Amino acid sequence: METAVYFAHYQLPVATGVMLAVAVLIFFTARYFDAKDGHIVTQLQVEQPTSEDTAKVPAFYAFLPVFPVILVIVFSPLVISSIKIDVVTAMIIGTLLAFFCELLVRRDFKTACKGIQVFFKGMGTMFTSIVSLLVCADVFAQGLQIIGAVDFIIHTVQAAGFGFGNMTIVMALLVCVTAALTGSGVAAFFSFSGLAPGIAAKFGESAVSMILPMQLMAGMGRSISPVAGVIIAVSKAGECSPFMIVRRTLIPAVGGMITMLVLNGILN
Repeated sequence: METAVYFAHYQLPVATGVMLAVAVLIFFTARYFDAKDGHIVTQLQVEQPTSEDTAKVPAFYAFLPVFPVILVIVFSPLVISSIKIDVVTAMIIGTLLAFFCELLVRRDFKTACKGIQVFFKGMGTMFTSIVSLLVCADVFAQGLQIIGAVDFIIHTVQAAGFGFGNMTIVMALLVCVTAALTGSGVAAFFSFSGLAPGIAAKFGESAVSMILPMQLMAGMGRSISPVAGVIIAVSKAGECSPFMIVRRTLIPAVGGMITMLVLNGILN
């Protein structure tokens, strides 16, 4: 399936409903805990950065990060089906565009090359982490299949009289629990996503209907993990315990999970 088709036809409608539900819940949850904790909003004096600390860049630079996304969506069956651009090609084109824009603005070839090195350094860093997770996740998934754990889960669900929808909930909850315990949504998703196509095929259903909830559940499970990097970073910025942050994110996350499962069942 094309990335743009998956994003526009499957992920976007469900994710939009989830974001709206979470936005409403987090507003009222934050107000409740602020009142309960006696939090009083005070104005902070923020030191403005000097011109030496910040480099002025043209406003159109804000367009560059979303340019690859636009390419993937435009050159797909959604808009122009005669030309197809995958994610990798779009990223390379976007990187080259950013390089030439930087070269024209700075008018310094060495500075532009130094800036583009950040892209390759980041790519190398992500390669060491993401690829390692992919390898470990594939080994884990293959191990579950070999020992018969997947067939056991399927037979248990079928014996209980449950269908594909309940199996989807089980797989999504597995991802959620793993993400909450490990603090990594990527590791949790890739650990179980490889099992989804085979399970869906045994039920005669589309794999997207199972993979989409697993993907979104990974992010929401990470948001209620006290060991997640983002939770720790926010707690340090707010000078509070990670558990205080999780206490505020738990209700919106659960509401988002329920909304996601309902919308996925209706739309997909």
